[in-house]
Amino acid sequence: MCWHIVDYETWKRDKVEVLTHEQERLSPWGTWNDTKLKKKLVEGWTLEKWI
Repeated sequence: MCWHIVDYETWKRDKVEVLTHEQERLSPWGTWNDTKLKKKLVEGWTLEKWI
């Protein structure tokens, strides 16, 4: 499992296996996988807290 961080100005893509706290705060493009969604729900995440 991995994430793809894309710079939309250059379209450079970095493949990341573990997100840093800073990367987790980036605007999402696409969907969260089940593991990420479960983690966020357990932490109390709601749509109102979307970053």
